[in-house]
Amino acid sequence: MKLQFTNIFRTDETNIGDWYSTPTKYFDLPGNQKDIFKLNHDYMPEHENVIYGGGGLIGQFRPMPHVVKYQKNANYKIFGWGLGEHTYVCLDEQTQIIPPVNITYPAYVRDFDLLGIRDYHPDLYTSIPSSRWVPCASCMHEAFDKEYEVKQDVVFFLHGALPMNIIHGMPKETWDYPHKANSEMNFEETIEFLGSADVVVTNSFHGAYWGTLLGKVVIAFPWSSKFYGLKHKPLYCVTTDWWKCINEKEQRQYKSSLSECREANINFHKEVIEHVENIPRTFKVEI
Repeated sequence: MKLQFTNIFRTDETNIGDWYSTPTKYFDLPGNQKDIFKLNHDYMPEHENVIYGGGGLIGQFRPMPHVVKYQKNANYKIFGWGLGEHTYVCLDEQTQIIPPVNITYPAYVRDFDLLGIRDYHPDLYTSIPSSRWVPCASCMHEAFDKEYEVKQDVVFFLHGALPMNIIHGMPKETWDYPHKANSEMNFEETIEFLGSADVVVTNSFHGAYWGTLLGKVVIAFPWSSKFYGLKHKPLYCVTTDWWKCINEKEQRQYKSSLSECREANINFHKEVIEHVENIPRTFKVEI
């Protein structure tokens, strides 16, 4: 009998990062999908193998603690894949970004059979043996295998719900640069756009992640704790002086990031399948 999975993530077709974060787009994981924002706390998935992710589902305003605990008590096999911590913190009034914050993960993350987490915090993997670093599965997309002609020095990739001129107080001249929003849903066009510049400036988590995978210098404006979990750190800059980062800070490029991220996802897929096939579980509910 073919393995079946219920994949729970943010099925938001207006956010390209959320929409392409699910591992079911890149690996043979048949089954059904559910939107984390539309679940009741007592939701019982259709399949006994449940994958949460990708996306920043660990944080505020999500029913994760309740649904995970409920499903754990019913003996579902629960996996996190590319999950990330995502806590909103007030922006610093002077810099219009948030400073680095100390992250504490909620107790329910210990209920996952395997926890593939996109945040790079090695201490977490020691304290929770079932956890390991598994970045967003979108790194597996074939768009990253292409070469892109560099046509401009700088492009901006924006979070559509967080306009830079409003939330970050960006100077007007910023908009003279080419820009694209994460609400534009053609993945190939988005990656080609990011690949067309030497420097990517962004307030999007996935904009920073994808720019890094393409080997670009990335300047990020962190408005949430999730930006600080990236293994391959972008340049975190004050928004009104972002251009100074290019000249004053060491330009970071991570040429091996794509292969690292893909290897972590391929290995985790193998782990999940082995766990499902080799660890028996008495299912407590009928579905």
